[in-house]
Amino acid sequence: MEPLTQTPTLEPTKAIAPQDRCDACQAKAFYLVQFPYGDLLFCNHHFLKHEEALLEKATDIFDESDFIVE
Repeated sequence: MEPLTQTPTLEPTKAIAPQDRCDACQAKAFYLVQFPYGDLLFCNHHFLKHEEALLEKATDIFDESDFIVE
């Protein structure tokens, strides 16, 4: 019988919680934008308004806009 080997634990992924709000207007956040100096949350409207600048400076972007219900 072979000894059990420990499998690596997966790191939790960032998620946007239902209560998270846009840092610009307090609407429901659908984007978490990470920068070297901190994170910002954006609603769809404000992310799209500033998308070009955010894409240039962000280190990572978590996009949950697939959950937008019209």
